[in-house]
Amino acid sequence: MQCDSSAVGAVRNWIRNTVVMATALLVLGAVAAPHSARAGSFTGVAVPAYFSPATSATDWSNITAWGPSSANHGPVKIAVMVGGYNGPPSNAPTATTCTYVTDTSYVNQVTACHTAGIQVYGYVHCMAGCRPYNANTAWNGLHDNGVYADIDNWFNVYHVDGIFLDEGPGVGTWSGSLPAFHPWGSPAGTMVNPVASNGQTYYGNVYNRIWLNHHGAVILNPGGPTDEGYVNVANIICVMENTYSNYMTNSWVNGLFQPGGALRWVYNYPVSRFWHIVNGLDAGNAIEVDNCANLAITRHAGYIYCTDHSYGTLPTYPASVWGENIWDAGHY
Repeated sequence: MQCDSSAVGAVRNWIRNTVVMATALLVLGAVAAPHSARAGSFTGVAVPAYFSPATSATDWSNITAWGPSSANHGPVKIAVMVGGYNGPPSNAPTATTCTYVTDTSYVNQVTACHTAGIQVYGYVHCMAGCRPYNANTAWNGLHDNGVYADIDNWFNVYHVDGIFLDEGPGVGTWSGSLPAFHPWGSPAGTMVNPVASNGQTYYGNVYNRIWLNHHGAVILNPGGPTDEGYVNVANIICVMENTYSNYMTNSWVNGLFQPGGALRWVYNYPVSRFWHIVNGLDAGNAIEVDNCANLAITRHAGYIYCTDHSYGTLPTYPASVWGENIWDAGHY
């Protein structure tokens, strides 16, 4: 989708003047004046909020302050929530058990997000189709409750809107064979075999668990090129999770969205079906967030998240990266 360059320039100038005032007001605890988003390219900001509401309450407050139903009428539409062990909150797993716990800070934060008009997705890892559906002994010898139990706990205890399926499937796996998976942090040579023969079967079963049992939505995160077939088992697909340098200049990444590229098919669907995450920006560099937003428009991303930090905290705040991210996504 192309964007009128003169309009974008005018909007950017307005953003430059406004974000300074908005950031100052936030620092002082005041409320910025409501604004109306420009219709079109972006659906909104989606935040991979991989930090606890109990220990990072300020970050979560800054998220809800920019929800559509907040006083700011902001563009933060989605927040992804994760417990301490890559799933719902639980005690540390042992060789025989992994007990879920009810963390009231998570319960309360989901409520706060809903009040602000933000949907919350619970984090569940899938090991690219190699994590079992049901209870099992994981590759590291510890008890794993399985994908289905994680899904059920997020909905039944925390009343999330959907599930964020991380470690998603790559190209050639929808109808072709799923590959073995090398778990993050595992010793060299550690591989886990697929649960199902192909991604259609594995993710189809997971999608049915989420939709049929809980009427929830699905975000699938391959973090890179994947097969078009996965639009059948996901409401949103994060097709790009990369560094700023690669996102802007890498010829392979650029080629994915060109005619004949492995992600050219995204243009067949609404922009609201796709999410790009870009990390590794320079601290406080609003121009780089502008660059990401402009390029994401042409690459058909409805949701975008840009950060100069890891996912363990929000971007630099109240410096311009977080503020510019919010205002850019709300006005392009």
